[in-house]
Amino acid sequence: MVDNNQKDAADQAEQQTHRTFEELHASVQDAQEFLRQVEAQVLKDYIDDLEELKSTLSRGDDKRANTSANLFKSGWARLLNRQIEFHRLVTIWDIEADVGLQEKVSKLALLLLHPTFASHAKLTHQERIEAINSPSHQAKALLEIHLVEQDQKQPVDEAERLTHNKFRALHVDVENAEEFLMKAERQVVKKYVDKLDRLKSTLTTNTADGTIEVDDLRFQLGWTRLLNRKYAFQTLVDFWFVGDKANLQEEISELALLLRHPEFTRHAKTAHDTRVAAINSSSSREARLVLAESMTFQTVQREIVLQGYEHSYKNSDDIVIPTLNTLGKYASKWASPEYLAPCTELIGPSMNGKTRLLMELSNHVCVAYICVRPQGSSGHPPRSQYASEILLDTNSSALRLQTQYEDLLLAIFNVVADFFHAHQRLTTQEKMTRWISHSFPRKNQIGDPPFWTDVKNKMKEISNSPDSDPDRSTQFAQASARLQQNTDFIKTENLRVLLAIDEARELLKSATLSDFSFFRIFRHALKKIPYKSNIFVVFADTTSRVSNFNPPAHKDPSHRIGMENEKVEKLYPPIYEIPTFDLHVADPPTTWCQLQSAFRLFCYGSPFWSLYAADAQREGVAHRQIVLDLISFALQKLLCTSTASIPASSLTDPQAIALLGSTIQPQLYGASQLNSKLVSSHAAQCMYIDPSRQILISEYPSQFTFSSAANEYLAYDDERLIQCIKVLASTRHQGHLGSEDAGELVSRIILLRAMQVTMQKTQPTPAPDANPETITMPFGHSVGLRDFLKTLTDSQEVEKLNLGTISEQ
Repeated sequence: MVDNNQKDAADQAEQQTHRTFEELHASVQDAQEFLRQVEAQVLKDYIDDLEELKSTLSRGDDKRANTSANLFKSGWARLLNRQIEFHRLVTIWDIEADVGLQEKVSKLALLLLHPTFASHAKLTHQERIEAINSPSHQAKALLEIHLVEQDQKQPVDEAERLTHNKFRALHVDVENAEEFLMKAERQVVKKYVDKLDRLKSTLTTNTADGTIEVDDLRFQLGWTRLLNRKYAFQTLVDFWFVGDKANLQEEISELALLLRHPEFTRHAKTAHDTRVAAINSSSSREARLVLAESMTFQTVQREIVLQGYEHSYKNSDDIVIPTLNTLGKYASKWASPEYLAPCTELIGPSMNGKTRLLMELSNHVCVAYICVRPQGSSGHPPRSQYASEILLDTNSSALRLQTQYEDLLLAIFNVVADFFHAHQRLTTQEKMTRWISHSFPRKNQIGDPPFWTDVKNKMKEISNSPDSDPDRSTQFAQASARLQQNTDFIKTENLRVLLAIDEARELLKSATLSDFSFFRIFRHALKKIPYKSNIFVVFADTTSRVSNFNPPAHKDPSHRIGMENEKVEKLYPPIYEIPTFDLHVADPPTTWCQLQSAFRLFCYGSPFWSLYAADAQREGVAHRQIVLDLISFALQKLLCTSTASIPASSLTDPQAIALLGSTIQPQLYGASQLNSKLVSSHAAQCMYIDPSRQILISEYPSQFTFSSAANEYLAYDDERLIQCIKVLASTRHQGHLGSEDAGELVSRIILLRAMQVTMQKTQPTPAPDANPETITMPFGHSVGLRDFLKTLTDSQEVEKLNLGTISEQ
């Protein structure tokens, strides 16, 4: 009975705490979120402290007037809803002179707004105020920064002191320079000092005529003024005469930001423009907000991209099933030494849906997925860490690589057999669903999927077993037999297990101790796969140096002298027809407004554009921002760089052709190397690869997003278009453009330039962001025919033409 009474009393006390909380926070937006996140004791302590604060304020004293219950409640709600800043509440409650009360208020406010941070963060009063006064998403980033800052340790050894002395010599008059030494880790300080020293050496070196434009004094003065916020970034660029040196400007902004905010440059890839905006900020707090906003937005962008992999797959019957049939047909032909190895390539430009196709194939056959993208790449799916360590082992000899590749294949086949044997009582759909969850990388997953832990353990078991079968043929036969037995529920003809290796260009590299590429050695290991085993391998990439994967016979490095007349082992044709283009095209427009709407035009071309736009809208990203982000991303894809400000003189031939391909669409002939580069790195579509693999044809089918990006880039600097025309002329001289095409291309260039100029003269009034249908792409709006003809002909006679009118509808 006593226990029940105690329990009842505890329940009543908890209910009273909830009632008090709800009474004091009836108008607070995040109140219910706080209740869901905290435990009962945390809530009780919060209410007790808040009630004590309320009582203290209600009494008043000789330093301040009393605060009524209504004034307390309304002021508290306005602060927590971020309707007023902290200093304003201090004034309303008349506690300017009581620092102790202000600290209690900041602790309680931060606890409610960010309970997961406030429960463990050792923040100062000023840092709490900074977070309270910031928008929610910025506040979270700021709190993370402060936590990082507190974890920094000051180095103490002699080598470090020497680095510090050099640092101090370069920052004699820089305000708060010592804070960098306190916050930054040893290697960060060393990296900063070394880079700054190299920058100084570059700028203060004698020019060709023996003069020094930037001497030691000018360097020190400019650097100090920039860091002390006496110079804007552009002022320093002019002061150091580096206006035409984009690479040096990038280095300067990186170093300046590193000194002021080491936590950002270590933990976020910050764009040059964002660095400059932070450097030009009027205060450290404003700079942190700029960087926090950037970091938060990058996170939002990444989340939107990841959501694209979760969408249901469209047009499966025209994409997945034909691909599955082709792979099955290839696997059935692995029945004799006629073919070199049971593998082929899946080729297509970035955003063409190669990875998504591989994921979708896993609903029909067992796909063992490996991604060998470069170390440190932020792309998705992430790098398969364990498999990449085995496949890209740079410290092993060719013989050792051959052995560990065979061990890897055996481990994969046996683990797959073990998995399906353990789930044999499930339905086919349940088995495949569990397999995908077990083996494929998922959104926000840390580390490899569980499948690779099993493979790693199996690899150890295989490598430690007695080597009674040096040729491994028995082991491969046994593994294959186990696979057949445990995957007999898969009914796809001739194919049950598909080993898919994504971002496969990394395999074209070589180990330090070998002259052979990883790919060539791995392909040799694949020959161990038994005939008629229903196992096949596909390498997916953007056709970078595709000829290295499947070289024609006369260029094959394994081709032997004196064997020209013997039968050459065949290679399976690559798969490059992935019909995802225009997959999301909607109904035809019914109004002029719809006709040029950016969000309608995103449905054309790659499915990425429309999927990103739709997901970004659901995430609450402003419509105009979505358009700007996608156009910027499109330009990065065309130019194969994240630097948008490429000088005209620095444009490479592939970059120039990519810009022209998206605007005037020149057709190249006999330029397989250039075509391969365009598909690999500049977003061109692979249209044809001949059986001998000596001819590859690419094109730029109409994509409004790429066209807008290219037009905007070319329109704002005449030198860019001129450079592109020079590259086109050079391509013509090399015989890669038909003579009959030259006149038509000249006409297209003239019309293109006339349209660009007309669009610049007739920029539409920015539409309200609330209506996405009214938002157009840059250089994507319609222009009047009379305006266009006037630009084209430079004649006033156009005014006399009676062209009539077109209804808005």
